[in-house]
Amino acid sequence: MRVLEKAVDMLSVSYIGKPPQPRKFKIRFRDGTLKTVKVDQVKRVDSVTPAGHPNFVYYCYSEVDDRIIDYELRYFVKEMRWELYRVYE
Repeated sequence: MRVLEKAVDMLSVSYIGKPPQPRKFKIRFRDGTLKTVKVDQVKRVDSVTPAGHPNFVYYCYSEVDDRIIDYELRYFVKEMRWELYRVYE
């Protein structure tokens, strides 16, 4: 398991009264390459409210280079920011 806490550019869909649904994101690697990852399935969404500010944790998986990768995406509502937080291997 790797903990990344890396900001990502996210494409998500929002519906009134529901948390945003991630669809795909771009991640830049240390060597400068940019990869787009499609979110194949969101297994679970948890709502976390530290200090009264709602945040969401998405437990997802995707097929990347013929491998299934489990990971967490975090959405910080107040900052309107997404992070790739943890990758399970």
